[in-house]
Amino acid sequence: MSVIEDEKFGIGDVVVYAKHGVGVVEEISEMEFRGENYSSYAISMKASGIRLFVPTARASEMGLRSLRTENDLNESVRILTSDADIKELCKTRTWKERKKVLDDMFASGCPIDLAKIVKYLYGKNNVKDLPNSERKIYDFSLKFLIHEIACVKGISEEEADNVIAECLC
Repeated sequence: MSVIEDEKFGIGDVVVYAKHGVGVVEEISEMEFRGENYSSYAISMKASGIRLFVPTARASEMGLRSLRTENDLNESVRILTSDADIKELCKTRTWKERKKVLDDMFASGCPIDLAKIVKYLYGKNNVKDLPNSERKIYDFSLKFLIHEIACVKGISEEEADNVIAECLC
């Protein structure tokens, strides 16, 4: 069994926390929980404005990571322009199976998975209105993808949204 070494972040670092999106490390502090002391990152989340505390020793395990590279995001943008990468999602599935796949992809927090979700549900939405649960996962996936593209490329969220919209058309 291999041990994943946690990335070390500093105050002011822009990070991504799976299921919450892009945030900024505001402080690193010692906390006590159930009689034990541990170090934690205090992260202000961009999408929701909430402040989360993530134990530094378990950060990677809990889905905290640094921003992806521009090459990784270029792959996400490529997925938005291609149908080949979403074939797995397009297979006929029961709603329950499809929801599990979408939830697992969303939970990964990976921009490539988020791009696949956006591409698939955008196309599905053009055919009919999305059910509420799929609409939520689409909206969150799109928002998180916009935030990460904007941060990595150094552009506004509006410009990042336009990049995605152009790819989907």
